[in-house]
Amino acid sequence: DQGLLKLAGINAPPGDGSFWVPYDGQPPRMATCCASIAEAVDGAEVVIEAVPDTVHIKARVFLEVLKAAHPDALLCTSTLSLTLAEIHSATGRGIEARLCGMRFLSPVVFIPFVEMTFTSAQIIRGLRDSLMGVLQRWGKSCFVCDVQRVSLAPGDDPVRETVHLGLSRVRLTAESAARRQAAEARLRAAHAIGPQAVAALDAASLFDFGSERCCICLEREPSVRSLLCGHRVVCCRCADEMQGSLRHCPVCREKFLRDEGLGDGRSAVAKVAIIGAGYLGNCIAAELLTLGCRVSVYDKGLASGGPSGQDILNRKVAEQLLACQGGLLDLAGIKPPPGTGGAWVPFDGEPPRMAKCCPSIAEAVDGAEIVIEAVPDNINIKSAVFLEVVAAAHPDALICTSTISLTLADLHKAVGNIESRLCGLRFLAPVLFIPFVEITVSASQVQDGIRDRLMGILSRWGKSAFVCDVVGALEHKDARPAILAAHRLGSLRLRLTAETASRRQLAEARLRKAHRSGAAAVAEVKTSDLFNFGSESCCCICLQEAPSVRSLLCGHRAVCASCADLTQSTMRNCPICRERFVRDYEVDLASGTVR
Repeated sequence: DQGLLKLAGINAPPGDGSFWVPYDGQPPRMATCCASIAEAVDGAEVVIEAVPDTVHIKARVFLEVLKAAHPDALLCTSTLSLTLAEIHSATGRGIEARLCGMRFLSPVVFIPFVEMTFTSAQIIRGLRDSLMGVLQRWGKSCFVCDVQRVSLAPGDDPVRETVHLGLSRVRLTAESAARRQAAEARLRAAHAIGPQAVAALDAASLFDFGSERCCICLEREPSVRSLLCGHRVVCCRCADEMQGSLRHCPVCREKFLRDEGLGDGRSAVAKVAIIGAGYLGNCIAAELLTLGCRVSVYDKGLASGGPSGQDILNRKVAEQLLACQGGLLDLAGIKPPPGTGGAWVPFDGEPPRMAKCCPSIAEAVDGAEIVIEAVPDNINIKSAVFLEVVAAAHPDALICTSTISLTLADLHKAVGNIESRLCGLRFLAPVLFIPFVEITVSASQVQDGIRDRLMGILSRWGKSAFVCDVVGALEHKDARPAILAAHRLGSLRLRLTAETASRRQLAEARLRKAHRSGAAAVAEVKTSDLFNFGSESCCCICLQEAPSVRSLLCGHRAVCASCADLTQSTMRNCPICRERFVRDYEVDLASGTVR
């Protein structure tokens, strides 16, 4: 489309297809037609195969590529119908370590996304990171997906990361493709002009929306800001789902570091539904209100009580907040709610907050991003609740159970058609100002991205999570004994004594106040200050060992090696500053060991 070239500031190529100068003052460009595969791949960093989807044709191509390409060259297949295992088996010669899937989305030109597929072994060996670096230089974002289980080779671990978007999210309609192409053309023109032109861009100007929308799904409001560049162009849902592959800002190409924005209300979940207003439900409601969430509650007893149900809920939530020991609200800089409950302004200049008492489950879950069940641990009661939730909640809403005695398998079987959505989420007593939760997911839910979506939400709440198996709750045909053992270990680590819980609450209250004060206040925070240890410094998770593990980005050393190992798949942000947590593996030069 000549209009796209013009939007991008690119000179149109000559009709006869000869040498082409897309930008004035640059050397001409032309694709070289080679006489052999060996000549084509000579010196190539990436080799992309785009031949017919037949295993014998592809195998012959890759056999020649292997002979001639540089040993470090990345090999990519565009297959849609074959598995990587089939191509690996047909080709042999150690191609498993080098051949991955990369599919350019139609109509290809000016489309800023690609699909990638890897085996778990390739992820471990760093192949994904190498290819992601290449794509970033091209200005491409990627969706890691499993096309007809392409990445599941015999013996592969079924618990694979970031296989959560799949085909449904990246098959573009003609309208969506045209919008994305136009936006990408404008973006490339801005980059050609310079940083000032890029800084002036937003999603509205890119997509001709008039009002801003997420530049990935083109539907929701862009509520997530990139910490380094400040652009706010993606929604919470897309940021959660792409957190493993969103390496750079879609607008300015700067490294993407998600700004969690704890406590400012903008990055919190738009709406949370809580089913059950007993002690646990009220505590959860109070905690989420302090974090800026909009909370709706359904309880059978309150719903049958008429208009007074709202008053009762207000009073119960206020009681939980006022019962906080040790001046927690004052330490966090939060104004206490009125004793009678009702609308409450915890911070000056912000709108009032109040948990809404709903007359039905359907009204409570309407528009909720996550539904948290907190009813008695009886399978009949829980299954009846989940049947109503599934019927009324949005299809994308996450559904969480607080069970500690029932298995997920039992609940899935009792409810039906909920296995892909129902996971375990347990807030640790006394709930308020406790920065940790327990989560339980089945192997298929990890594969489908439910864990990553839930971890994204928890990260926005400033919560760390331990993945654990509570009384066999992870029971699943794909689960492995070693995984279950690790998860059971996690559950044993998180039974808090009264003294430990009190210390954690005090530290979390101080930390939230520091976040509201600004980056300078957070930078001054130390574990010894948080936990009143004096000159002593302890791991902020177990409160016992010395904090020996440093986060690479922020520099905080706040956890011990054993806790870092235990939470390595779920610790997404630093426990102190909420910056993205990247473990710094330090090498002892004297001994040659890594710690």
